Amino acid sequence: MSIPNLATALAKRSPTAGVDAIQKPTKPQRETPTIEAIPEPDPRLDDETAEGGGFAKQSSLPNTVTARGESQAVARNYARPMSVYLPRSAHETLARVAADRKLTHTALMLLAINVTHSRLAELLNRDSASPKGDLFEIPQRTTESEPSIQTTIRVTDAQLDAIDGLALKFDSNRSKVTAAAICLYLD
Repeated sequence: MSIPNLATALAKRSPTAGVDAIQKPTKPQRETPTIEAIPEPDPRLDDETAEGGGFAKQSSLPNTVTARGESQAVARNYARPMSVYLPRSAHETLARVAADRKLTHTALMLLAINVTHSRLAELLNRDSASPKGDLFEIPQRTTESEPSIQTTIRVTDAQLDAIDGLALKFDSNRSKVTAAAICLYLD
């Protein structure tokens, strides 16, 4: 790396000198870094580490990039949006209780599902039972008692799997499972 000539860079210029006569100071050129091969680990490091020499053992990083599905050692838990439709009265009660307890709607919904999951079968089976003697359920007979409100919450993959598992277990859907859990928990 060369040292710039400071004498010419700092020299006073006469006011009558032309613009072309003024020399701009030259910028020192930087050396471009070169990528060198990673040196082989020193075999003495392992011996000194074992003897308490204070050297840390080099970590062994994989040489290849593995596909996302290949490595199951690190399980990631992303927050996923989940929309459920709650009856208006359940939604209003949920909002009121969440505000009183200083909880989010998501936390209260998950708490309700977690506490009542073993008792959901009685409520879900009672609501979906068809009249005795009927061969099948006629869709026109099922009417909503009140309008429903869509609520979107963010849940982890494990929570989503658990809610989907409950919906499959009770032959229902996420909205009915969540609404039943909220009704059982808040009543």
